[in-house]
Amino acid sequence: MEAAWNEGNITVAEFMSKKIAEEEQRLALLQPKVREFLALKFHNIAKFILKGSKDRAPDAVVWLQRALTLMDKTNDEAALDVLKEKVLILHKHPVVPPLQLTNMMKISILRTLALAYFTSGSYDRAEVVLEELIPLVDGGQSDSHEYQELRWLRLAVLKRRKARESALTEALKSIVDHMPWSESNISEVLQELGTLSQEQ
Repeated sequence: MEAAWNEGNITVAEFMSKKIAEEEQRLALLQPKVREFLALKFHNIAKFILKGSKDRAPDAVVWLQRALTLMDKTNDEAALDVLKEKVLILHKHPVVPPLQLTNMMKISILRTLALAYFTSGSYDRAEVVLEELIPLVDGGQSDSHEYQELRWLRLAVLKRRKARESALTEALKSIVDHMPWSESNISEVLQELGTLSQEQ
């Protein structure tokens, strides 16, 4: 599939990805790491599509939905693996749980999916993805730049959907709560507040 994509055989690559995603019985035989690897490949192709043309955002959505399907199956098995590891090692040795790594990858795929929906003008779908994603991001330990971009994306989606003032305020509060304090960040938030007050 990846080789077909790299050679420009997009139709063949799409056909192969569809077959991979539809073969549930065969997918069930694969190790979670292999399914995660396939999901990563689907995700990378979707990101490449998004970078190439905004008009192809719906195509990227298809690839991302297939990646999420693979990740959901992997997530279930990773949770079982974590439980088995905890029982076996009885907390004697520190371990990076597979579930944590899987969740990080799922967050990355959901982030790209929200962006693809936003780019294609499907603001309602972007909002649904962001509603699932923001609690995961806000509840985590990391305040990375990518996570902050998600918070700004949520605000942009809510503005496009002409959301209530309380929803806009909550989105802006999440941005402020997690932003590093700098003059440029404060200026950006103040500018956004001014824009929101004019629109309301």
